[in-house]
Amino acid sequence: MQQSSVRSLVDVVIPVHSLSRPLGRAVDSARLGVQPLSAGEYVITVVAHHLSTEQVRGMLTQEQLDHVRIIEAPAEGTTAAAPRTAGLEHTDAKYICFLDSDDSYQPGAVGRWVKIAEKRHSDMVIPWLKHSNGRTDITPVIRPGRTSNLDPIADRLVYRASVFGLQRVETVRRLGAEFEFGTSTGEDQAFTLRLYVGAARIDYAPGEPTYVMHADAIDRVSKTPSPVRTQLEPAVRILSKPWFEGIALELRRAFVVKVIRINMFEAVTAHLGAGTWTSDEAHGTKEVLTTLLGAVPRARGDLSRADLRLIDLLLAGATEQGALQTALTERRRFASPAALLTANPVHVMGRDAPVRFMAAATAQMARDRLAKRRGGK
Repeated sequence: MQQSSVRSLVDVVIPVHSLSRPLGRAVDSARLGVQPLSAGEYVITVVAHHLSTEQVRGMLTQEQLDHVRIIEAPAEGTTAAAPRTAGLEHTDAKYICFLDSDDSYQPGAVGRWVKIAEKRHSDMVIPWLKHSNGRTDITPVIRPGRTSNLDPIADRLVYRASVFGLQRVETVRRLGAEFEFGTSTGEDQAFTLRLYVGAARIDYAPGEPTYVMHADAIDRVSKTPSPVRTQLEPAVRILSKPWFEGIALELRRAFVVKVIRINMFEAVTAHLGAGTWTSDEAHGTKEVLTTLLGAVPRARGDLSRADLRLIDLLLAGATEQGALQTALTERRRFASPAALLTANPVHVMGRDAPVRFMAAATAQMARDRLAKRRGGK
């Protein structure tokens, strides 16, 4: 990607790939989200993916069209990798934000992040992620009292894998952060992790206004049932990237633990719930799990005894759903010794081991509740 002279402060990039998406809502929220920035300080870019410019124009009112530019991305892949990459290649803004076409910003959210970035010289601003039902994500599970100059290891940034927030374009280009092509989901994992590893300054924006994730899209790719190995392919690809192999062992271990604990276990749970756990699924999961643990063998040390029981079943290629469901239930009994303690007592107080992680997550939820009452600062 070529560096362009900066002409605006922020570019809000909205990929759209389907006529069923509520694009008008996203555009309206972007116009409100950039407040109090003036018209010359922001750009709203709609990227047509598997759609023509004319089709996208037909999704918007004339007033909305007056406030956006529309570009076309190559009709490549089923994820937002192509349109997000196109948005990056075309921008001449200082910062960039990515908004999914079925999500929205609260008024002033982007303007707030820009203000933080300008004041603190941020390469990234990580916001709350709020759901339309009012629930907020607790990731990343940061250290108590920290909102600025976050550390990728100490503040467990790997638990926030999505790209939603603010990124400094010059930093993205300098680090060569890229979206992953050729996968059916998780295209932003490598992009965000590359920034976590190489960014000089990462800040947090707790509270509101913020990014709102809606659940009314009928075609979210990430909700399409797929094999566990397909869901984890983006993470497996990261393991072999040269920049990943050169980062601190502790961060590589944290990444693998997160992928197993969150992505793999949730994928297995979904298949059991859908009744789609087969011998092929068990075999594919065993292969992926073997690859993950082989890349960072010490990752087992941060997992609970209950986690390890489930892992051993998966490594054995278990197909008996009752045993797997029991193991999954046991690991979610978070007050039990099996779910809290590691197999080796030496690892019990590890940063990503259950005791410290759950304590930090509880503290994070308390801070989020306080921030929600007080409003974003």
